[in-house]
Amino acid sequence: AQDTHYWSQSYGPRAMLLGGAVIGSVDDLSGVFYNPGALGYIQAPELLLSANVYGFETLTLQDGGGEGIDLTSSHFNLLPAMVAGAFRSTWLGRNKLAYSFLTRHRFNSRVQTLSSGSFDVLPDPGVETFAGGLNLEAEAKELWAGVTWARSATDRVGFGVTTFLSIRNESGRNEILAQALTDSSDISVIYDVNTFRSTVYSLIW
Repeated sequence: AQDTHYWSQSYGPRAMLLGGAVIGSVDDLSGVFYNPGALGYIQAPELLLSANVYGFETLTLQDGGGEGIDLTSSHFNLLPAMVAGAFRSTWLGRNKLAYSFLTRHRFNSRVQTLSSGSFDVLPDPGVETFAGGLNLEAEAKELWAGVTWARSATDRVGFGVTTFLSIRNESGRNEILAQALTDSSDISVIYDVNTFRSTVYSLIW
């Protein structure tokens, strides 16, 4: 439920330098995300580009490979970026129009575990020679494209709204392979693969 928490991503130089501790205090085009009403007070909004930066991510599944066996995935990943600009026209008057494209969420992980040895894994009495493995893969990416309208009503009050079109792609693969050999040379094999892929379109205001 927390994979796209509001504070986990930052857009614009102010939010990035403040570690995401931003609510309504932005004074640049990152307001299309944080506070559309603030755009009405920006005198000459033109272009905002938040460049890609790299982050190191680690995912740990406690006891994911069995009791006392943690599964860990670590890798460098691109953090979300944002591009925003404003339309300039005399007929807009006090109104402001802006556009924006941002990466709202990006996640990928892969964890694996292998195990072999002599274990009692079958109902038959005695131990078996066992070998098995688990492979878990997951990937998600969410992109937003938006149009913002804003207008300053007074020196202290502004109104604004951003309409975002969101496209979220998710995919995953869970794979289990296990083999057991008994003393009587009987072999039991389990191979299970589950895959999924989904695309979700949303409108967000």
